[in-house]
Amino acid sequence: MINTSPEKELELDRLTVEEWLTKLGQSDISRKYLWDVITIGALNNHPKNVSALMLFRILRAAFLGDSKNASLLIPKVGLSELFVNPAVQFIKTHGGEVRTGISVESIILEGTNVRSVRTSEGKSFKQSHSSVRFLGIRLRKFNRQVILNQNSNVIEELSFQIAP
Repeated sequence: MINTSPEKELELDRLTVEEWLTKLGQSDISRKYLWDVITIGALNNHPKNVSALMLFRILRAAFLGDSKNASLLIPKVGLSELFVNPAVQFIKTHGGEVRTGISVESIILEGTNVRSVRTSEGKSFKQSHSSVRFLGIRLRKFNRQVILNQNSNVIEELSFQIAP
């Protein structure tokens, strides 16, 4: 199996699939008819939106891993119906809320725990229970600002741009 160093994986994680393929010299035609199809099928998103590291790991497992990793599955329904809708239903059934179409402006961390999320609408959603988790998407750039709360505990605020 191909081994990578943490540095190489970090470099791949900073690139989108589209950027990685361009860096590797893949033509527009090969990207459109081969790599875009593989990326969308494997990661359910366009190559300009997903981490090159994720695709690299999938390709490594499929082609260089156990033969069962290369199994071809063709769902009878769309991937949203297969995965997203049941996940949303699970979250709602367990008292959670799912919001879509809202941009996240910043994430407030206390240690390694997310304390709140601030949206582009100016609303702030605070974590009210230890089992609550905020789920996010791949971030393109972020700036870290260390601030102190009322008890002089370190809180970090991450401001970021969502990957295109």
